[in-house]
Amino acid sequence: MKPTKAMSRSFTTINGRLLLDVNNFSSHLIQAISRKKKRNASKLLRNRYGIGVVEWRLISGLANEPGIPASQLSKFTLTDKGLVSKALTSLEKKGLIELIPKTNGSSRVNYKLAPKGDELHDGFLPLLLEREYTIFEDSDEAEIDLFFVMLKRISRNLDRFHAEKSGTDVSTTDEIL
Repeated sequence: MKPTKAMSRSFTTINGRLLLDVNNFSSHLIQAISRKKKRNASKLLRNRYGIGVVEWRLISGLANEPGIPASQLSKFTLTDKGLVSKALTSLEKKGLIELIPKTNGSSRVNYKLAPKGDELHDGFLPLLLEREYTIFEDSDEAEIDLFFVMLKRISRNLDRFHAEKSGTDVSTTDEIL
């Protein structure tokens, strides 16, 4: 593939050697923003509610999808199954979630928010909405729409690239967006 002008921003040449310019490399920028958002959210959550980001993801996930098992919660929140298991135990001990009794001989345990978990969710969500507003306050509607279109396109293109390079079908890759 021949590099385009836009792609050339991601690379530089020093002494004839092609190198990444991390300040303009998409993976680096996306990771840096994600890390900053996660670190800031973690501080707020720990200080105000005594929980971490993984626990918040699960609370948010259960607010959206009450009554689901850990495996579905893991997929829904894009969180490792081991982390989900550990966080669910912590959330249950803190009285933030409840187990839904098994029915019809099912071996799966489902989870839902306890009233205290609903309260935490409803208390923290306005702060996250304020943060989202702050992130986009200097952007107009068209720029915000384009931002989300681009993120979704990047996700699809990454799936396609992975499928092509690994010899798998695109439909079998992890669907994020």
